[in-house]
Amino acid sequence: MKLFRKYKYQKLDKDLRIVGANTEVIFYKVTSILLGLSLLINTFNVAETKVVLKHVKELQTDTFERVVLVRSSRLEKIEFPRSQNIPTALNNPGCIRPGSKCIDKYAIGVVDTKNGPFLAFMNPEQGFKALSVLLDKYKKHTIKDMIGKYAPSFENDTDLYIDNVCKKLNCRPNTLVKNVDKKLLMKVIADIEGYKR
Repeated sequence: MKLFRKYKYQKLDKDLRIVGANTEVIFYKVTSILLGLSLLINTFNVAETKVVLKHVKELQTDTFERVVLVRSSRLEKIEFPRSQNIPTALNNPGCIRPGSKCIDKYAIGVVDTKNGPFLAFMNPEQGFKALSVLLDKYKKHTIKDMIGKYAPSFENDTDLYIDNVCKKLNCRPNTLVKNVDKKLLMKVIADIEGYKR
């Protein structure tokens, strides 16, 4: 039971944001205790016991294991042994850095690297969701302006980045972000950043 007290458990909502999961943990513990007591004093018949067992099993696989995996949404610094590149190892296909509340809430933590801090996500879906939210902030910008801010020249070859994006999307630098296929734009950015599926 020490494991239960050690962490403030979190879970993913349907939008892949990290939210509190204390209710699920309490419900899991109460259900487990009641099940144990019911088997001990035989208050449930066989059919009812099977239903409860099935529910506890679903809770363990569908909810509880996710809850255990996502322990913090406060962007604590986390150790991350990696043999892959940053976007792949951190499930961060856009190489997104911390600092924006509307994006940070999708991350499980921040990892310091020799290239500075990057967000770490529980899975690639979260990372792509965060990238999608980030690109929505640039909808009214041109591709050139968006990439100038997204991949600044002090750490990227911005002109080459713009050229690569425009070639892949078959658009011009002055094309508005809202006028291109966002899913394709996300894929192109992930490829440029070095994300490996």
